[in-house]
Amino acid sequence: MINNRIPPASLVRDALKKSDKFSITALGSSMTPVIWHRSIVTVRWSDPGEIKAGDIIVKGIGFNYIIHRVIGIRENMHENGEKYLHFITKGDFLAKPDPFYCADEYIGKVCRIENRFISFDPNSVSGLIRALCVFFSKAGCLADRAFGFLYKFIYKNRILQLIYRTVFSFPVLVINTGVLIYYYLRRRLWKNSRESWGAY
Repeated sequence: MINNRIPPASLVRDALKKSDKFSITALGSSMTPVIWHRSIVTVRWSDPGEIKAGDIIVKGIGFNYIIHRVIGIRENMHENGEKYLHFITKGDFLAKPDPFYCADEYIGKVCRIENRFISFDPNSVSGLIRALCVFFSKAGCLADRAFGFLYKFIYKNRILQLIYRTVFSFPVLVINTGVLIYYYLRRRLWKNSRESWGAY
């Protein structure tokens, strides 16, 4: 998920530390079905040290923003002995992980996802569910390494690319679809119950 129509990442990160949260429109399909194209994503500041595998975060380089799931965190050390974090991220609907990036490029943590069907906080999803997403994402990355040689034969064909991505991210797609159905039904039941009470 990328959005490149908002201010430079450094300005947004500094402003977010002083304020509460901000919302952006997500573009793309890399986080389908959790984040659909043109979903509204709300981001809040959270210290990089508090980020855990399974969280969905926003990173920014210049005017480009990427919204992906954290599947691993590595702690490295500068030559001066200062420690810093590397977040390993991946789109749920991608076969490959993103290049490493450090906490300096981190902007904030996604705290709400909204589209015309549902609105929910991804952090309220069970820790087990998020752990399963991370596990299967890593498994998909390993499978992609084993069969990645196939990609050079299909990278120009969009349909074959879609099939390739679906195969390697299928378990995560199933899990996330179940999560979305749960939140959709819960919202509908809540709305129906309120309408029922209002009728009396």
